[in-house]
Amino acid sequence: MSEGGDATHPAPSTVAERFQIRGLLGAGATASVYEARDLFTGEDVALKVLHPHLASEVALAHAFLREAEVVAGVTHPGLCALRAFGDGRTPDRTWTAWELVRGASLSETVRTSGRLDVLAAATAVGQLLDALAALHAVGVVHRDISPANVLMTPGPEGVVRDVRLVDFGLAAPIGESARGADVLRSAEGDGVVGNASYASPEQLRGEPVGVAGDIYQVAGVLYFALVGTPPFPRARTADVVEAHLTALPPTASVTVPGIPVALDRVIVRGLLKDPSERFPDAAAMRAAVDEVARAREPRAAAAVAPAVAPTPRPVVAPTRVLAPAAAATAIDDVEERRTSPWLWVLAAAAVAMILAVVAVAARPAVSEPGSSSTDAPVAEATTPASDPPSATPTPTATSAVPSPTAPALVRTPDVQGLSLPDAADALRRAGLEVGERTNQDGTAVAQTVVAGSPAAGTEVSVGSRVDLVIATGWNAVPDLAGFAEEDAIGRITGSGLIPIVVREQRPGISGAVAAVEPAASTRLPLGSTVTLIVATAPTPTPSAPASATPSPNPSA
Repeated sequence: MSEGGDATHPAPSTVAERFQIRGLLGAGATASVYEARDLFTGEDVALKVLHPHLASEVALAHAFLREAEVVAGVTHPGLCALRAFGDGRTPDRTWTAWELVRGASLSETVRTSGRLDVLAAATAVGQLLDALAALHAVGVVHRDISPANVLMTPGPEGVVRDVRLVDFGLAAPIGESARGADVLRSAEGDGVVGNASYASPEQLRGEPVGVAGDIYQVAGVLYFALVGTPPFPRARTADVVEAHLTALPPTASVTVPGIPVALDRVIVRGLLKDPSERFPDAAAMRAAVDEVARAREPRAAAAVAPAVAPTPRPVVAPTRVLAPAAAATAIDDVEERRTSPWLWVLAAAAVAMILAVVAVAARPAVSEPGSSSTDAPVAEATTPASDPPSATPTPTATSAVPSPTAPALVRTPDVQGLSLPDAADALRRAGLEVGERTNQDGTAVAQTVVAGSPAAGTEVSVGSRVDLVIATGWNAVPDLAGFAEEDAIGRITGSGLIPIVVREQRPGISGAVAAVEPAASTRLPLGSTVTLIVATAPTPTPSAPASATPSPNPSA
């Protein structure tokens, strides 16, 4: 990075005398990403620059630039396009320039706005699969598909559009092993590289990764979009890896009721351990996702006007205006479907039962005319006994039905994960009210329900109050002193925070966390950054030269 100009007219910071830096977009363990203006083309770009202390090593610089070399020439609307890259001869020439994509990542979207509904998730993943198909067509697999690497631009009324796949740092030719392929991420040159939360079993074992490996990661991303967590959330990274290798694929609808079984099947097939059992390619998985979306749209449209209208939700399918005659026909069809012949059979049966009850109640009064008439309901029921029974139940006949004095019971709905307004609406529709509200820190999105009391499914009286625990959108920094770097990163990520690793010569075990900033127990909004200071081995001190004074000769 250079500084031009003179003391009176300093020029803005530039890279390679070509890119004018305008701001920092993000930083990681290996590189920083800036928003910059390309002075050659006038275009705004995302400029990725290898950290100077890494760029001075030729092997690391070449590994950094390999990302650009692998995807050079690949174009698709769903892939972040490469604009240019340096040659790596000097730190100032170790950079890659990419299309600047405006939008939020899927992970950020879910964290701030909550999980996606079925149609939105299907739309986003469908576009992602289209982009992957283009990448696979040129013989390249991404190997690092995660919610953080999927950018989305929301359209009007919450419709998802312009989904982009970014960060090709692990992209490689199909069939290449993930072991030791990236010296930037594998300090020893023989470790397995990848995102443990979404990597396929074969990638975690260091085996060759093909198209099926990307399919596995897309299934994990789809699960995250619908549920809000990775498919195998665990406390330790080692446990996450073990789950990818041995645990059964999760079923999204178990956590979020209402997800179609067909979409559960898509996710489970994509997460199968054997690559040959997954979808054969991105197009096949896209077709399965589209089938679910098409089946979902009529139900979404039919739910626009129920008996008790809920809060309107956006519907992706376009609205079709019917002509008056067509509208009348549609209404007639609905009425015809409502008046099924079985309803008449049930109604006749109900009338027969009521008349039977009346007859049984009337028999004692007829056979014993001199009996006491103190039982008012029986006397009232026998009064019209001389008249022909009416086909329509009368109010006096219904008095034989048991008295509705017992309080009506309802089951408490499942409101966990709903926003507070949606939860209140669900309780109101069930005949219940919101009770006491308690705030709680954690990883849940702000103003969403963490728990309810009584628990979901409990029978309570109509009008009862349900206490709610509400997420604050904040969490505390965990105490990670002494943790291995990888485990500490997993804990920070699992706490809804973003880890930044800084390596310094500090007392303690090399590779372990020596300090955390901000300090442990500090409350932060979800999505805040936490710096992990990892101890490194001190540089060996050269040994003192041997003394020039000759040693005494014992034989002298």
